[in-house]
Amino acid sequence: MDTFFSGLDPEVALELAELSRRAFDLREQRKQILRETGFEEAADLLEAVRSERVDVRAGYDVWLTLALLQEQHESIRVWIDWRCRGGPDNEPGIASWTQTLAEQPLPEPYGSAITAHSDGLSAELGGVPVLARILAPDAWSVEWTAEDRRWRLDTAPARPEDITTTACLRRPDGSVVADPWRLGSEATRLHTLHRLLEHIAADSEPR
Repeated sequence: MDTFFSGLDPEVALELAELSRRAFDLREQRKQILRETGFEEAADLLEAVRSERVDVRAGYDVWLTLALLQEQHESIRVWIDWRCRGGPDNEPGIASWTQTLAEQPLPEPYGSAITAHSDGLSAELGGVPVLARILAPDAWSVEWTAEDRRWRLDTAPARPEDITTTACLRRPDGSVVADPWRLGSEATRLHTLHRLLEHIAADSEPR
């Protein structure tokens, strides 16, 4: 009986086998995380965040994680389809933090300080640990710890009504205020990451 990889160039067959494993792992990881939330769809979780029926910080980070895993799975599926059709022009590319940083590396000193994970990025800026999940310029979260005080900037839909900035700052004392750095939503997510790291490195305890 012919196998799926019958007739393919060995190098292409190996690439497809590895991509298929990655796609399977991402799909199963996402399904497991979603099961643990108790919601059937990621959109339901986001609505629960909006209405504050779940913890805003944790719930929004899980929603971002689900979306990032889905994005990677879909981009790998598109890549596999492209490869199976013989790899014509207009290579689709695989969306991932690793690929993004490889194609458009951040300037020093940030580039060398970043580690890519399946659901975001971690960095160490002058002894300040940073964890960022950036789906889009208007959908992201970043947390960092300075002097044992945890700070967070995010675009979660649950926030005081008087905050009109794209993001809001969640201070260590629990208060929530407008984004002091006034980050917009018009740039790419890589540019958003660059600006976030730049601001945190310059002032890890914003006011």
